[in-house]
Amino acid sequence: MFERKALCECLSFYRFPVLSAVFAQKSCALGFRSLCSQRGVNDTYMKAKIAVKFCGGCNPGYDRGAAYGEIRSATADSAVLSLPAAGEHYDALVILRGCTGCPYLYEEIDADARIVCVKQDDIPEVIQTIRNYKMKE
Repeated sequence: MFERKALCECLSFYRFPVLSAVFAQKSCALGFRSLCSQRGVNDTYMKAKIAVKFCGGCNPGYDRGAAYGEIRSATADSAVLSLPAAGEHYDALVILRGCTGCPYLYEEIDADARIVCVKQDDIPEVIQTIRNYKMKE
C-alpha cells in the first residue's frame, strides 16, 4: 500500500509541489491516479499487493482455480495478485480454501491482513475487500 507521505514526496520529486500539497488531503490516491492517467504513467505501484495461497485442496467444495480467475479479473484495476514470494511484504493474503475445517492462516507469509475464502459465496466479499485496500491511506 502506498503511504501519503511517500506519495507526496514522489510528487515533489517530479516537480509537482503544489499538487503534492493538494493531494495530501483525503483525495490523495484518486488525485494522483488521475494525474498518472492524464500523463500516461503506469500506476501499478499504487495498486494493493495481494498474495494468493491455495490451501491443501483436500476436500474442495468449489473450483478454486475459477475463483482465483474471477477475483483476479474483478480486481485488476485495484490490485496486483501473485503467489507469495519469500521475503516479500503484502497488503493482504487471500487464502483460497476448499473446506471450512482448516484453521491454518500461513503466518509465515508477511501480510497485513488475511482474507479467507472457503466457498463460492465468499467470492464477492473477497473482491470487495481487495478493492477497499486500494483506497486505504
